[in-house]
Amino acid sequence: MSPNPPPNADHELVERTLREAQEAMRRLQEAQEAALRVTGSGESADGLVKAASDGRGGITGISLNPRAERAAPPREHVTG
Repeated sequence: MSPNPPPNADHELVERTLREAQEAMRRLQEAQEAALRVTGSGESADGLVKAASDGRGGITGISLNPRAERAAPPREHVTG
């Protein structure tokens, strides 16, 4: 026969589990906030177009060299 656990063992287990869950949530929140601070940028191979984005994937800036429009092929207009 196994020994009986102390009367407050369940309470201590629940308290410890709650603390661990709260710590995990705090770390997750920190990671999410850090991800939002990440930025990125890139440019076309010829350097005529540059873009920047934020941690959500939103475009925060676009820079077009005036030569970019002249280098582009003519556009076809489609009417619906």
